[in-house]
Amino acid sequence: MDKLRYKYKAFHIRRDIRNNNVDALLSLMTNKKKTVCNMLIQTCIESNVSLNIEQSWRKLLTGIINDSEESFDKVISAAKIMVSLCSHGWELIIVNLIRHLIENLSNLTRHEILETISLLKIVRKKGSDHILKEISDYLYTNLSLHSAVGRMLGAIENDSSILIGYFKETKNYLIRMHILIALAEVADEPAIDFLIQNIGSNHEHINKTAIESLGGTGLPQAIPVLQKLLLEKFMDVVVQAIVIHGEDAIHLTASALLAKENALRIAERFIGLGIPRSEPFLIKILWLSSDTMVAKYFLNSGNQQLYHAAHNWAIDHGYLIKKEYGKKTPHWRGIKR
Repeated sequence: MDKLRYKYKAFHIRRDIRNNNVDALLSLMTNKKKTVCNMLIQTCIESNVSLNIEQSWRKLLTGIINDSEESFDKVISAAKIMVSLCSHGWELIIVNLIRHLIENLSNLTRHEILETISLLKIVRKKGSDHILKEISDYLYTNLSLHSAVGRMLGAIENDSSILIGYFKETKNYLIRMHILIALAEVADEPAIDFLIQNIGSNHEHINKTAIESLGGTGLPQAIPVLQKLLLEKFMDVVVQAIVIHGEDAIHLTASALLAKENALRIAERFIGLGIPRSEPFLIKILWLSSDTMVAKYFLNSGNQQLYHAAHNWAIDHGYLIKKEYGKKTPHWRGIKR
């Protein structure tokens, strides 16, 4: 959406808010274009509203949230607006909605879980200490329900010392895993230090979760730790953690590793191990290193993603490379573990 159309749409939204035109606003709320829905929410937050309009909106949005027939996106949008727009009267409704969503997490899609987490972040910005503690306690007592609850706890909690206290209080490894995930959401300095401390734990699942969570922060201070682990026994989970958590993490870690290790050695070892979902990391190594032998390794690896990456790299660099049959090059998953 261009700037002129955005300003025009925002002007009409503000006018509809002033006129309490709920029908027009509801039609925008259910718009399939996420940018339009986000604009509505943002404009509602920025607009100054009178108490009468606020009361009308609270009544309207309460009806939407409590209507079991309404779509998930419409309910979440209504909840976000209610939290952002209403100065009082939203707490109990939202707390009950969040409880309902947590109890039914297994029925939610990944998109719906992410939307619930974004709602929790808005609640944290607007909520009172009492409400935040109530939601935080509820999330903590339900940590073993679903893997997403850890991220939800991190979204509502902004004090890593409380989470670290939770971790030390319990011996339940499932709850401890979810708290590590929550600490990655908070990602302040004590949280990062605590995640690093738990890499090397005697419990394998705690170890892996600490690595994944550290990678998930995307912070530069995580790179030396992940880099050191790359050639150790937790290589699979380290690379997967880097890849899962995005282009920045891939780029930073690949750059750091290339500063220390030869690109050919990296490619040879990683192709031989054939770590599932590690292809984006390897492809970044190729593009950062500009090594023709790495490209040849990719071409002959037996992995289609690496094969196509080698072709694209060759075209971009003005090379002509072809598959070499019978040539002794590392093969995907050729190394026995």
